[in-house]
Amino acid sequence: MAKRPHILIIGGGLIGLASARACLDRGAKVTLLEHQAQTGYGAGFSNSGMIHPSQSWPWVTGYLSENAQFEAARHVASLAKSAAPLLKTRMHALGLDDISRHTGCYKIFETSDARSRAHKQYSQIDVKAENKDLLSRPALFFPNDFSGNAYHWSAAETQALSQDGAIIKTNVDSTLCDVNGQPRVFIDGSPQDADHIIICAGHKTNKLLAPLGLNLPIKAVRGFALNFAMTDKSTALPQVPIMDSKTHSALTQFKDQLRLSGTLGEQSAQRLWQRWCEIIPDIMSRHKTPQFVWSGQRPVSELGRPIISQSPLKGLWVNSGHGHMGWTLSMASGELIADMVLSGTKDERFIWPNS
Repeated sequence: MAKRPHILIIGGGLIGLASARACLDRGAKVTLLEHQAQTGYGAGFSNSGMIHPSQSWPWVTGYLSENAQFEAARHVASLAKSAAPLLKTRMHALGLDDISRHTGCYKIFETSDARSRAHKQYSQIDVKAENKDLLSRPALFFPNDFSGNAYHWSAAETQALSQDGAIIKTNVDSTLCDVNGQPRVFIDGSPQDADHIIICAGHKTNKLLAPLGLNLPIKAVRGFALNFAMTDKSTALPQVPIMDSKTHSALTQFKDQLRLSGTLGEQSAQRLWQRWCEIIPDIMSRHKTPQFVWSGQRPVSELGRPIISQSPLKGLWVNSGHGHMGWTLSMASGELIADMVLSGTKDERFIWPNS
């Protein structure tokens, strides 16, 4: 009987959990290491809840030509479209009712011209978008997007993985070292045995890779979330997320909570609050004090697409750089890396740069 390969995954966020599920389902022995006290507590803990293949265009574009942006968006959109049904299926299997929410997402724009330009971009990557008006602003509606609670999924998947035989260790500080030309994971100075190592550590990916002399074009981009108790469920707001093109933020209504989340390049949640007071002043006047404020670092790839690939070192793999698309891409990213590790496949769309 063939020995089960042992895969050690560093990072217990959305990408790490999805990778663990895919590897476990393919018969591998899986150990997942998370540095925080619980899984799912990183950037995905209080995210917008959107599964939005529509939003595949990169946010950070200063490093990319127009053609490179288009190619990156096309690849990400393709992965996102394959990921969405996988996530729906998995949520049903976990008994989550989040998936029963209304489908679709809106995105509002400041001008009709801005909406038209965006609509053209979406059509270039085969994303269906419908012209609408919302909150006295021009908007696009994306009928194939949907939403749910990412943290609920993380908690349910963590429990299911443990029940199915995965070993999950939290409050663990992992380090990578080169031992006789082989990458090894150490915990408190003790080497950990594994046939393969997958780094799913989000914005901490480069910190882990540094001792091996490796570096990826991934940077931390902070986002914020304001969570409010729902004071009035009969508001005029649609029961689907609303994105704001001006601030890269969103409003999402959960069962008992209203959440504002996102932003790009801000140092506090102040702009997030101010912007939505501008958009929906009457509603925000009833949601003055948040239950809690959240902040997390998103791992943004300067390539405009995640890196899902073997590293230059044998047995070391990376699944990171998903930026604002983490939950949307999670299940397909997990499937992709599991096939690479266990079946030897390769995907040029998300390959390690310059390899």
